[in-house]
Amino acid sequence: MNISELQKKLILSKKNLDSGSVVENTIGNTMGEVNDNSNKNSKKVVSFEVIEILNNKYSEKFKNVETKNHTYDEKIKKLEGHNYITTQEIQTAKKLSNDNNFKIGSLNEAITEQTNKINNLKELVISQHDNTNQQNDKIHNIEKKINQQTDKINFIEEKTNEQTNKINSIEEKINEQNDKIDSMEEKFLLKNDKINSIEETNNMHYQEFDKMKSDNNLIKSEFDIINSRIANLQDIADILPIKTNLKQEILGKLKRAASQIYYVLYGTNYVGSGWFYYDNSDDLKNGFFITSAHCIIQIQNQSYRKISQAFILNPLTGYWTEINVNNIYVDGVADIALIKTQIDFSENEDYCLKISKENPKLGDLCYVIGHSNISNEQIISVGNVCNPNYSDSEGMQITDSISVNFFGFGGSSGGPIVNVNGDVIGINTFSYGELMENFGGGSNSTTLIKTLQILKSGKDNKEKRFLGIDWSIPNPFQIKNYYIGNQFKSCVRINNISMYSPFKGLIDVGDLILSATLPDKQKIEFGNNPNQQTPGILLYYYEPVTIEIKYIKANETSIKSNLVMLDKSYQDVTNIYDGPLQIGFKNPKTYKIRNKLIKLD
Repeated sequence: MNISELQKKLILSKKNLDSGSVVENTIGNTMGEVNDNSNKNSKKVVSFEVIEILNNKYSEKFKNVETKNHTYDEKIKKLEGHNYITTQEIQTAKKLSNDNNFKIGSLNEAITEQTNKINNLKELVISQHDNTNQQNDKIHNIEKKINQQTDKINFIEEKTNEQTNKINSIEEKINEQNDKIDSMEEKFLLKNDKINSIEETNNMHYQEFDKMKSDNNLIKSEFDIINSRIANLQDIADILPIKTNLKQEILGKLKRAASQIYYVLYGTNYVGSGWFYYDNSDDLKNGFFITSAHCIIQIQNQSYRKISQAFILNPLTGYWTEINVNNIYVDGVADIALIKTQIDFSENEDYCLKISKENPKLGDLCYVIGHSNISNEQIISVGNVCNPNYSDSEGMQITDSISVNFFGFGGSSGGPIVNVNGDVIGINTFSYGELMENFGGGSNSTTLIKTLQILKSGKDNKEKRFLGIDWSIPNPFQIKNYYIGNQFKSCVRINNISMYSPFKGLIDVGDLILSATLPDKQKIEFGNNPNQQTPGILLYYYEPVTIEIKYIKANETSIKSNLVMLDKSYQDVTNIYDGPLQIGFKNPKTYKIRNKLIKLD
């Protein structure tokens, strides 16, 4: 064998040695995989058989390499012995051999190290396998216990379901019983309601029966009074020389002119009386109808309200005519209302009444026309003038008024008071008494003429003077305290005074007002004796005027005189001051005098 061949074999041997490093790397990689798998809690278990096979395989290769290396050593020695190669070549070969020996030693150490790791790995795997078996046993035992518990739970659930079904069945039965009980209760309540309703109906019938008996007795009593009064009036009429004239010339006109008014006030239906009026031909075109203001307005709870709907019987056609409530104009304290019906009486003036130009006298015969709320019939009552310039002693009817004695009746409010010629001398707005109204009256013809000047212009009369004083007529025992002597006349005593009154600051509560001298120098004495009048005579000036009054201060005895300018009108105060039976304050008095609203059933 020459040197070149030996070199080739040495190179080949080197390659084989290099392949040993490959084996080392392979074993290292395999061990790395085993370690990785071990670190992952044996998620991938390495088979012991595979590891042993690989170990045996690498050991055989190592032995083969070792054998070849000995062969090379022998050949080298042989070559050295025969001097086939030079010393340099031998040294080179020795060097190569030493290198191979070193590598073989390193490889041997690596294999030993890997073998130890494999043995450790085997022990670890065995230990983990044992732990796994123990864990599996524990898991198996736990699963067994879980299954036992599950069986128990299932058994309990079955029992629970059975109990639930029984409970549901019992609840259904209870609900059925409750439904039956509810049904029985409803039937009981219905029957009880029917019983209560029957009892209420019976009570109502008893009450109605009692009321009917009472009303019947009342009506009987009233008719007895009426019959007695009619008999008395018949006796009076028999001796009157104008009896025939009334029937033939006036009675028909009065019946045609007087009519009823049905109206709605605060949501309630009422009925009153009234009459068609004229003073000239223009009035006839407008169809003016006069009634009392308390049939048109009401002041309640500090609220002023007019009617919301009204019907008046058209005497020309016999039809009820609805009135435009915007065409109603009132003088509250005078208790007078004017309605523009727009019924044209141009060709029928005998359907309307005129206001008398002559003032009536004490004792004059008069007639009061109205409609009874009992029979709904028109009634003409005969009476006499008691006072053509009546001054209400309680100071409620403050305007210049007329008082008459006549047979009165509910439903006649707003009707005319006429003289024997059929001309109006006053309006019937107030009365005294309950069952029998035998004294009453209202604003007289003078007041009617003065306020109609404003009302016919299409507005409420707010231009009249505002006095703002509450007065009454004292009796002689009260008056005597203001005089030194024992002779004195009637007068008025101040009970209250408004902050808006033109007398404020001059007159106080308790003072007496004796008289007033008017701008035309006419002197008016205040009181209710003949030739005396009400302070309300001062109302109907429509411009500020100055008057002179005589008065006596409280706790004094001297008569004083002073000028007072009447510069306040009802335009300067709210509507609630301008109402029937009011004296310039927010609330009317409640005395015997009254004006009844007749409510419809």
